[in-house]
Amino acid sequence: MRRLWMAVAAVALCVPAAFADDLPDGYWRVSQNIGAVGEGPLALVKVEKKDGKPAVSMAEGTPKNGITVSDLKVDGKTVTLKLDAGGGKFTFEGQLGDKDAKAVYGSLSDGTRTFRASLHAQEAGDKMEAPKTPKTPEQIAEAQKLITAPLMLRRQAAQSKDANEKAELQTKAKEAQKEADEKVPGLYREVIAKHADSPFAVQAADNLLRQAGKLKPKADEVATWVKLIEADAAKYGPKIATDTALQVGETLVGQKELASLALPMAEKVEKGVKDTDPLATQARALKLLTAAEKAAGRTNAGTASFAA
Repeated sequence: MRRLWMAVAAVALCVPAAFADDLPDGYWRVSQNIGAVGEGPLALVKVEKKDGKPAVSMAEGTPKNGITVSDLKVDGKTVTLKLDAGGGKFTFEGQLGDKDAKAVYGSLSDGTRTFRASLHAQEAGDKMEAPKTPKTPEQIAEAQKLITAPLMLRRQAAQSKDANEKAELQTKAKEAQKEADEKVPGLYREVIAKHADSPFAVQAADNLLRQAGKLKPKADEVATWVKLIEADAAKYGPKIATDTALQVGETLVGQKELASLALPMAEKVEKGVKDTDPLATQARALKLLTAAEKAAGRTNAGTASFAA
């Protein structure tokens, strides 16, 4: 099912960006973006104008996956597109960038689920180009090694049929896990301090936020993490920004030591949610606000009745 969403995001994205006045016809790589760093190429499309109107088609050799697109509209910098995939109806919405004319970022939604996606102009014509991988800070590489070590040892222990060897591997796995727990947070903090402009800093901030209950960070440090995460989400448009803010708020309120810090974000998200947003999004925003108010020791008749 996940691959379907990825394919849908691909076609959706490719069309809108290509038809912007400042973006030429040509071939575009369509990708699904996972987190702040990951980009998975999904399709290659050809964009061209026919009879003065925008048109898009899958490049030769690219699987079409039964996806069809229609109702492309460009209103100022906002691009929308309707598409059908496997009987499901989806809407893509993206914003044309001011600085990068070779990339468009946006969201794809079926009214319930929302995905990040991106479109990149190809310089090599009809051949799929590999995404440009951002340089990995040495701290991230070291953290990945520390995180992987206990996982590998546990796997080896599970596969071992020798009781003594299994016990030895399990002991090593515990020691490796302890080392990772002690060192990885510090490495993530270094990434944020020394590589704040790198997408890996966003990844580090997200990982730290999820562990914040154990790490007991100061409020200003949490604020720095949240700022990085929100800034990254914002480039994908309001739907992704709202969904990310909800996730961050839910992460905070779900950790006893940080729950009170969720209130400002919960209030901002709840005010920003519109009547036209999916009911699931509206419900999440109200539920988050209710929990955040409770954690902050604040009573609100409106949200209290929702909780009841």
